[in-house]
Amino acid sequence: MRAISPVNRLRLRRAAGGYTLIEACAVIVVVAVLAASVIPNLVALKRTRDIRKVEASVQRLPLQARVEARLGRVPVVMRVEGDELVLERRPPAPRAGADGSAAAAEAEAEVFKRVPLGEDIRIDAIQQGVETVDVASWEWTVYPDGSCNAVNLEFVEGDARKSLVVPSEGDARWVTGEEIEPAEERWAAGEIEQRG
Repeated sequence: MRAISPVNRLRLRRAAGGYTLIEACAVIVVVAVLAASVIPNLVALKRTRDIRKVEASVQRLPLQARVEARLGRVPVVMRVEGDELVLERRPPAPRAGADGSAAAAEAEAEVFKRVPLGEDIRIDAIQQGVETVDVASWEWTVYPDGSCNAVNLEFVEGDARKSLVVPSEGDARWVTGEEIEPAEERWAAGEIEQRG
């Protein structure tokens, strides 16, 4: 029998398709370094996408309130409930009949839309007209004719501040990095304006 040289033995081992322990460890280290650099970016990307999704939902709420008030012919109220913005239909209070009894049973408010703000976004301040309003007791009403008061909602996202400016007419818009002007001073929606 003929002896196999060390060089041929190495070639035979390589041809068998195996990896050495050092090669396997080098591949594992390279994959771990790549994962360590990519995973934080993916997490940050997902967080940013979730925040933008909430912002888009919040920006659509005033328009949804106006559409619902006109179609349903009842006032629609937007308010803060915990860490959510809530839209609800508020049927008008029943009128008393000639004999003093209520003409109809009092209808309750019906919540039809909730937008959770999540952990990263919170409402810091609300400015309605020229007044700053308490967040917990604030309510913004759209009447069946589409009229409403202008309002500025100031949000905090980490260290950043953003305001949702909702004019009495037109679409809501996000404003960042500049001084927010107070909402226009007009007569309160739903009230009669005295002229003359």
